[in-house]
Amino acid sequence: MKEQTHETNLCPRTPEIRRNLTQSKAMDIREMIRFLAINGNNGNAELAASKTRTRCARFWYFLAKIFGKRLAIKTLPWLFRTGLKWQIRWYLCGCDVVTTSRIEDNRKYARPKRSVYHLPLACDHDQFRIFDQDTSNFIKQVNAALCKSNEPLTEHAANELRRFTANSEGRRPVLYIGRLSREKNIYFLLEACKKVCNDYGLKERVCFLFVGTGIAQRDATNQLPGRSFATGLVPNWFLPSIYNLIRQKSGFFVSASDTETFGITHEEATACGVPVIAMERGTRKHVFVPGDIVGGSPVESDSNISSAIDVIQKQSHGGNADYAIGLNGLVIPDYCGERPMPTLSETDSRRNRILESLAAAIFLMSSLPENVLQRMSKHAAAFSQKAQYTWAETWSLLRKVYEGTPPNDSAYRQVIEPKEHLWERG
Repeated sequence: MKEQTHETNLCPRTPEIRRNLTQSKAMDIREMIRFLAINGNNGNAELAASKTRTRCARFWYFLAKIFGKRLAIKTLPWLFRTGLKWQIRWYLCGCDVVTTSRIEDNRKYARPKRSVYHLPLACDHDQFRIFDQDTSNFIKQVNAALCKSNEPLTEHAANELRRFTANSEGRRPVLYIGRLSREKNIYFLLEACKKVCNDYGLKERVCFLFVGTGIAQRDATNQLPGRSFATGLVPNWFLPSIYNLIRQKSGFFVSASDTETFGITHEEATACGVPVIAMERGTRKHVFVPGDIVGGSPVESDSNISSAIDVIQKQSHGGNADYAIGLNGLVIPDYCGERPMPTLSETDSRRNRILESLAAAIFLMSSLPENVLQRMSKHAAAFSQKAQYTWAETWSLLRKVYEGTPPNDSAYRQVIEPKEHLWERG
C-alpha cells in the first residue's frame, strides 16, 4: 500500500475490505423476477428469460417449475446474497491483513484464526477545512480546474456548477455528495426534496446540488427542474471548494444513506463547517447532540439554536416527523432495525415515517436564519477536530498494521475471542 501524498491533491480512503453485498441488488433481481412472473405462465416466462439471456432469469425459470413462482421470487435473492457472502469470506481468508472501520463488521467477516483490525477512518483536515469562499472566486476556481492537467474538472461538471452558483443566489443551497444509486437511498432523498418544494412551499427558496454519478443522475435534475443540478463525477481535490461555497451561502449537506460504514462525505462536510442531516444508522457520529461525549467532555446545548428550532417546528407540517437535534445538524431515527431502507416494501408504513422525517428535517434546516446556521457551522468544525482521528493518526496506525507491529501502549487493547484489535483514542 503506497501512501498518497499531498502533492496529488487526493483524499485516499483507508484500505479495507467492504462487503459489496447490498440489499438493493437483490431487490433489482426480485423486480426482474416479478416482471417475468406477470407474463402469465411459465411458457412466457421462459420466452422472456431467453430474450434477456441472463443466468438469473433462466435460474428463476428452473426454480419456478420446481417450487412455484411465489417461492422462486423469494428464493433467488436469498441464494444470491448467500453466495456472495461465501465468496467474500473465501476472499478474506486469503488476505494477510483485513481492516474495517466498524467494530461490528469484525465478526461478519468470519476470518478463522486470523486477526481483523479496527482502523478508524478520517479525512484530511489539512485539505478539508474552512476557508474564505465567495461566488466570484469559486467561478475562477471552476475555470482553472478545467485546465488542470491532473484530474481536471469535466465540461459538464463545470457548466452545472456555474448554473448552480447563479441559481442559488437568494436561495438556501442543499448539497448531496456521493453515489446516486439505490443503496444510498437516493430516491428517498429525491422524494423528500420534492415534498419540501411542493408540500412545504419552499419551491422558490431552495436549490439542490447533487455531486456524483449513478443511475439517478438524470432523475436528480428531471424531478426537480430548474432547482436541481447534477454535476456527475467531480475530482476529490475540488470538493473542499464546493463544501466551502455551500457553507458561505448558509447551506447544508444531506444524505439518506443508512448503509454507511463511516460516512466520509459527512465527515468532510463537517470538517468544512457545513451543517449536516444524517441517518441514525451508520452516520450518527457526525452530528453532535447535547449529551454526547466528544473529546472526553459532554456536548452542551446551545440555547440560540434550540430556541430558533422551536419557533420553526411550530410552523412545520410534518405531524409524523421525528429527528434528533444536534449542534451541527439533525439525525433521522432508525425506523428499520437491522434492515436497510431499500428492503422495505412499498406498503410498509415505515417508509412514510422516514419520508416525513427527512422532508421535515430539510424544511427545518432550510428555514433556519443565517446566523443560526453560522453557529452550527462553528460547532461542526470545532467538534470535528475533537471527535475524529486525524489524518496523521490513521496513517500511523495503518503503517503499524501492515508492518506487523501494532502499538503496545495505553491506546491499544486486544479482545481475545473473537480475536480483534481495537485502538481507542485517549
